[in-house]
Amino acid sequence: MEQKAHEWTSTATTHAKHLAYLAAMIAFSLTAVGCDSGSSPKVALPSTAPPAAPSSGAASPTSPTDSVVAAYQALFAAADKAIVSPPEQARAILQTYVAGDYLDWEIRQVMNHQAEHQEPWGKVVVHITKVDLKANTAKIHDCQDASRAGLADSRTHVLIPKTRGIANRNLIANMTRGSDGRWRVTGLRQYDSPCHVSSLPSG
Repeated sequence: MEQKAHEWTSTATTHAKHLAYLAAMIAFSLTAVGCDSGSSPKVALPSTAPPAAPSSGAASPTSPTDSVVAAYQALFAAADKAIVSPPEQARAILQTYVAGDYLDWEIRQVMNHQAEHQEPWGKVVVHITKVDLKANTAKIHDCQDASRAGLADSRTHVLIPKTRGIANRNLIANMTRGSDGRWRVTGLRQYDSPCHVSSLPSG
């Protein structure tokens, strides 16, 4: 049975959901994936969560799979920095990790959150359960725990009610390798069906 993905709009309510939903880093919201087809919803990343190391089996540290996973994980630290930076600096920070329409969308989210005095709160934990790798594209399945992440008021640093995320958030990130050889996130979406960390591949 086909899973259903969520698409979120850029309202104040969805902003809070975004941070809570994603885990942390970029601009924080869940909406349709910018560089995907119309059926793929974008997910903005909350911005404060160093992801947990994925279970990648026996792959070597320099394997293509590890390169894709490392690029996905690095996005979160970058997003954490971008959300507290001026928009022009935020773009410079994020463009190493995000590409296409999704980058533009994330920058808009950064601006929206700053205008509403919102900042990332807590941390999300990334649990990579599967990596579908092709020559220049990849899909990362992340059973993310966002139960300890959300949005805070940047003036008081206090968690905003109802912005905390949930555990077992079923996310799929679309990755593309650019002409410079770097992998970047071009879309992120969340599915209704819960995921399970127990499904992580064993070594």
